[in-house]
Amino acid sequence: MIYFLRAGDTGHVKIGWTKSEGTLKRRIGELQGGQPFRLTVVRTLPDAPRWVEVWLHGFFSGVRMIGEWFTFQPEMLSVVPPKERPPRPVSHSKAFNAKSEQIALRLPREDMALAQARAAASGQRVSAVLREAIARGLRLMQEPQETPDA
Repeated sequence: MIYFLRAGDTGHVKIGWTKSEGTLKRRIGELQGGQPFRLTVVRTLPDAPRWVEVWLHGFFSGVRMIGEWFTFQPEMLSVVPPKERPPRPVSHSKAFNAKSEQIALRLPREDMALAQARAAASGQRVSAVLREAIARGLRLMQEPQETPDA
C-alpha cells in the first residue's frame, strides 16, 4: 500500500509504502511522535506494489525535500503510476560504485589501487575517478595528456 501523508498545512508530504492499512496506522503513530504537525493521509494506493513507491519518488524528485519527504503538489492526488514496472534505469551511484566497476571492467587489482590512491590524493570519490577514466575512453590510469600550445 502506497500512502501520501501530509504534515499539517506545511506542504510537506511523505510518500511511503507499507504492507497494510493496519501497519499504516502503526507507521503514522511512529512518525507522529516526532512531528509538531498533525499527519493526515491524503491518498492511498491500496494494492500498489513496492516498486510504485520508488517510481513516485522518481516522478516527484524535482520537489523532494529530504528522504521520502516532498513539497505538496496537487498532482499527488491524481497521478496514475504505470500498470507494469518500467525497466530500471542504471543508477549512477550503483553503476559507478568502485567495487562493481572493478568487476564490470575487470580491472586489475593494481589499477583499482591506483584509482583509490588518486581519489584519496584529489579528495574525489573512487567512483568519480573511474567516471573520468571512462570518459577518457577507458585509459584508466593514464595521466591526462597535455595539449601542446599551437
